[in-house]
Parts: sequence; structure tokens; C-alpha cells
Amino acid sequence: MGTGYSGENTTGFASPAGDSIEGTIDLAEVLELRRPSRFPVRVDGEALLKRGVHRGDILVVDTAAGLTDGCLVVAAVSGEMRVCIARKSRAGWNLSCSIRQDSEVLESDPIGNVVVDGDVTIWGVVTGLVRETP
Repeated sequence: MGTGYSGENTTGFASPAGDSIEGTIDLAEVLELRRPSRFPVRVDGEALLKRGVHRGDILVVDTAAGLTDGCLVVAAVSGEMRVCIARKSRAGWNLSCSIRQDSEVLESDPIGNVVVDGDVTIWGVVTGLVRETP
């Protein structure tokens, strides 16, 4: 008697799309989260809506990536972790961090030149974003 259907032996015509079937998508692999310098960070505020970053988004942050003008970074500013925009100037790197105040999103709050040993430390560069839909 038969042992059951395994899917290897079929009758009829094979699907023309059968050779382009791919396996499941592994987000950890796609986003390279196995690299020791990559971390997922969930966004708590809504301060960077104009850059497409929303509350609940997951940012992929690389602590080994280099800065580029206009990139998003996660920085420790006076002990508080914030998502900021890095801008190159003649004097060095500046961060522009949007802030929420009295339930109103302000345009930006420039915090000046980044001094690694001072009140500002760049923790990593945002290299990706994952968003869940309702």
C-alpha cells in the first residue's frame, strides 16, 4: 500500500512558477542582526515623523557604521537616548534632535557639536527600519 503523498511525485503539468518559489524570509538574516554591532531598537516617541520614523517602529542600529551627512543616529544626550539627524559642518558633526514638548512636536532642537567625551555620545547609525502594520 501507499505510504502517503510526499509532494515529490506529481501527475499533470508542473506549475510554471514552481522554479521561482523561495523559502521563508528570515528578518534577522536580511537585516544582518547576527552581526555583533547590529541591534534592534524600538522607537518610543513620535519626534521624527517628517523622516518617516513612527512610534513603535523598530530601528536597526549599527554601532560600527560610519557617519554620513543626513543619516539618522541614536545618541545619548545628557543621559537620554534620542534619535537624531547627523549633519556635517565645518566645525565638525552636529546633531539635530526633534523633541516633544507639551504634546506638540517641535521642528528641531539642535544640540551643537558632538563631543564624544562630553554630554553627547553617538551610540550607532540607523541602517534599517521595520514597521508593523495594524
